[in-house]
Amino acid sequence: MKHANYNQLQENIKKLEEEVLRLKSQISNSRLIEEALKESFNSCELLLNTIPGVVYKGYENWEVDFFDAKIEMLTGYPKEVFNSRRMK
Repeated sequence: MKHANYNQLQENIKKLEEEVLRLKSQISNSRLIEEALKESFNSCELLLNTIPGVVYKGYENWEVDFFDAKIEMLTGYPKEVFNSRRMK
């Protein structure tokens, strides 16, 4: 009986160790992905802030989302007014 309990305990320990390794790997991958996303965001932000034009996304229904504040310098209205769809 004691031998069976010891074997079961050893098996459970092995499963836990494998799970810890799997979780460590997932955490490492998540950190790499997070860092890549931060770098991508920073690159986009730099591009947004340095190009001379207004950056926007247009939709099939002719609505537009503006991604930078330069629209306010151009029109006098902040991007939030355009993005809220209050302006017609």
